[in-house]
Order: sequence, then C-alpha cells, then structure tokens
Amino acid sequence: MSGIVGLRVGRPRARWTLAISAGVATVCMVAAGCASNPSNPSPRNDGSKSSGEAVVSIAPGKAAATSPVQKLTIGYSGPFTSLDPTGGAGGSGYFIMGQLSLETLLRVTPDGKLQPWLATSWTQNSPTEYVYTLRQGVKFWDGNELTADDVVFSLTRNAGTALGKAGFYGSVSKIQARDPHTVVVTLKHPNAAWKNTPGLAYAQIYQKAFTEAHQDTFGKPGTLVMGTGPWKVNSLDPTKGAEYAANPTYWGGEPPIKHITVKFYQSETSLALAMRAGEVDLAPTVGEPDSFKSASGVQVVTRTTCGSSLFSMPTQTAPWSDVHVRRAVAYALDKQELLKVTGGANIDTLDTVLAPSLLQNLGDAGAADAALKTLPTYPHDMDKAKQEIAQSSRPNGFSATMASSNDQATLKINQAIAAQLKTIGINLEIKPMPLTAYYAVLRGPADKRPPLFISTGGCAPDPSWDNIFLGNGGLNLANYHPAEVDTLIADGLATTDPAKRLQIYTQILDKLATDLPYIPLFLEGTSYASNNFEWVNFGDFWAHTCWPLNIKPR
Repeated sequence: MSGIVGLRVGRPRARWTLAISAGVATVCMVAAGCASNPSNPSPRNDGSKSSGEAVVSIAPGKAAATSPVQKLTIGYSGPFTSLDPTGGAGGSGYFIMGQLSLETLLRVTPDGKLQPWLATSWTQNSPTEYVYTLRQGVKFWDGNELTADDVVFSLTRNAGTALGKAGFYGSVSKIQARDPHTVVVTLKHPNAAWKNTPGLAYAQIYQKAFTEAHQDTFGKPGTLVMGTGPWKVNSLDPTKGAEYAANPTYWGGEPPIKHITVKFYQSETSLALAMRAGEVDLAPTVGEPDSFKSASGVQVVTRTTCGSSLFSMPTQTAPWSDVHVRRAVAYALDKQELLKVTGGANIDTLDTVLAPSLLQNLGDAGAADAALKTLPTYPHDMDKAKQEIAQSSRPNGFSATMASSNDQATLKINQAIAAQLKTIGINLEIKPMPLTAYYAVLRGPADKRPPLFISTGGCAPDPSWDNIFLGNGGLNLANYHPAEVDTLIADGLATTDPAKRLQIYTQILDKLATDLPYIPLFLEGTSYASNNFEWVNFGDFWAHTCWPLNIKPR
C-alpha cells in the first residue's frame, strides 16, 4: 500500500492529525487541504460556487507580493514542538511551518501539475528510473551549497519506516547521487504515484552535515533545522510560537515578507479573538469558518478539496461484519443534516470514498464523471434503513462504543451521527478521550478498533493516495481486506495509462460502495482568514508548498 494522510482527529482544520502510512502512525500538526480542480467548483468566501478559480502563474522561487511587507503575523490553534520532517510523536510542524524553511525537488501546482523547484528538470528514463537535475548555486543558510548528497540523505531519512513515511517510498529500490547535481531514484517496480512524491511535504530537503551533527535534537527548539528555503527559522517555542527572517541569499531572490512571526493559541476561539484585536494578520487553518467569522469579524475564504470525511466500521467485528448492518447505517445517515454540524468546514456531501476530483485529475473529466454515475449510492431513506436492519443479525438493534477525540467540534459531529443511528436501534456510546489515548486506539489491533468518524485532511494529486484506507494501508480502520481489492490496488499503481487507471479505480470504488466498509459523508474544504492579506492560488495542495510566497497585501 502506498500513501500517507493527515487524519483529522482533533481541532478541525487547525487540527491535530495523525499521519499514517504503511501501518505506522506518527502525530503531526496538519491542516492541509487539497487543490480545487477546474472541473470541480470551488466555493468562494460568500458560500457561492464558482466554475473554478483561474490559477495565477508564479515562477519557481518567486513571490505573489510585488512590494515589501515588513512583518506578517500568523496564528495557529495549537502548538508545534518540532520541525523535523520525519515527524515523530510530538506535534511536528513540518507540514505547515516547515514549508517556510525546507524545500522539495518539485512543487505541486494548484491544479495538480508538477513544477521545477530545487530540481530544474526531471526525466523518467524507464518505468522504474527517475533522474533529477538540481538547481545549481542553491545555498543553505550557513552558506554551504546544496548537493546531491544532501538530497539523497534527506529522501532516505524521510523514507524511514519507523516514522510513518514508508508508504510513499515503499516502491523505492535505491536513491543515489550520480554526480554533485544529479539524483537518480530507482524503483523496485513501476509506481504511477511516485512522480508526485518529490513535490510533497514528505520529501523536504535539509542539510546532511547539520542533521548528522544534531541527530538527537534535529528540528527541536534550540537546534531547529538547516534548509535552503525563503525564510530562516530563528526560534521555536512550543508554548508561544516561532520567528522567521527572510533569507537574503535565497535562490529565488530575497522574499518580500521580511519577517514572519508565528503565534500559538490554545483554541480556535482564542485565535479568533486575537484576530479581532488585530494581533494576527492571517490564520491559515480555520476549522469552523462560520463560528470563526462571527467571533473574529474577519473575512474567511473557503475552497473545496480532495479530502474526504468518512464513517468507518470494523468489518471483521460483529455486528459490523454484517453487510446489512452497514447498509442500514448508510441509509440512516442524513448527510445534509450532518453537514450543517460542521460549521462550514466541509463543502458538500460525498458518495464515494475517493473525491471525484482525483479521478478527474487522471485526464478525462468527462469519462470520470460518467464512471462515477455508474456507482451504487445510498441516499437517506429511513424505510430502507429499517428494512436492512430487520434483515441483519441484530434486527432489534444493538449497542456499541464509538471512540472520539475530546475536542468539541469533533464531538458535535459524533453526537449527531449517534443521534441519527439511534432511530434504527443502533445505540452508540461516544467515548471521548485525550489525543494520546485516541491515537492508541487507532494504532491498536485492527480487531479492536471501534466505529469512527474520520476526516482525511491533506491529500496527494493521485487517486492512489486513498489506498491508505485499504489492504495494508495505515488507515485501514475498517479492517477491510478483500483480495480482489488488493489486486486492483497493485494494478492501479503498476499502469501509467490514465484510461486504464480510471477503469481500475472505478472498480475499487464500486467494490467499496457494495461492501461499505466506509460511509462517505463530506467533501472537505480548507479555509484561511485574513482581512488585509490575500492568498493567491489557495486550495488543495497549499501545505505542500512554500505557501507564504503566495501571500500578498489585499
């Protein structure tokens, strides 16, 4: 299984998330959305639908702002304790804060394409060999030049299986430096999703010598990191925030924002009040847009993403192992009513585990839309829900426990789900727990996992990223293992033909819609708040980029 995902289990959008891949979990702060596809309408800040925002072309290393900005103050709900891209169980900020300082070989553009970054060019010489030519003259903050050895070291370290990134690197055989400015990645077998990996946050590059000299403290306060990015991190205090200064020798030119201050807040409410008081310029991760606008009086912009919110059921554990129970749940859940509980964080209801835009990204949006129309759906229908539960092994209903993180936003959604299922005799006792305990449940034995509401957060621009819910994927919370699906997953990665991949992923979605290990609920959104600054190209893949380069005064 290939893939890693930010699983939202706490504060929405500025949420604690669980990055999981290849069966390994690691805690990190992630509030990533995924990009709007022009064929997938993007809601504006006023809630209306647009036909797709035009992508503004910005050259690699350049900024959207054309005049100097002396200081930008950014607010987050929740702290970061490390900038180490390998995560670790300590609230790593590599997804958001790390992107100010550490760069990737490529960049994923807002429309899901790839753009040169630290690599000026790349070629695929065979189905299993990729060659990256590095940008020459790029220097770390200490003045040393970036070389292929630094890239090989970083990617190899990022792939470490103990830290949850192995899913993206699982097909890699070797990463080598051909010369000081050329890196060769050889795969064990063809993998259609690999092409995107060098443009994702999981592939950040940092200095080999500095990292080896600070093996035990790399990324932590006091040591920090050594990167090539547009802003040098000067300090990190998990109780307060962080300070960044513009890199005067940045290869793309000194950025117009000269100083960035990051402030941590205990809750989104306290962040909203700080914005109302003028203490914060921009909040990049707003979890409940409706409440935030009311509390802060600040403009909130929301865009659709390719993330999805799901209700997971343990398919190997009775009575959830009964497909009639799962069908009853599918018909009983009123998605439109549940959507209202999310406070504007989610954009629309969803009928497929995989967001439609990811199938559209394969190339033929019309063919993707036609394929999606062939899939089974379960519109809210209480008569059918009662019929299914009557045919099940528990015709009179049953009681079960539903695990939940203890933040109020997540609890509200879980309570709404429980209230709807109670109407067909399924009595869910919601068990709120601290994040550490909640993660222990998710990382525990598959046969012990309870039903769960999950929001996936940041995604990659390839349909294979949703493989994490299946087979050996780190988010197979449903314990769902049909051999047919495992074969289809392997086939979907082995072929690069878009039409064949569309056919394969349609078959996977059909199987999921028939077996119902997960009930798709919402198509997620991503939101930022600011009155004085505009975020150019804000959308799906922002957390995989040096995103402050896209901030400019309104």
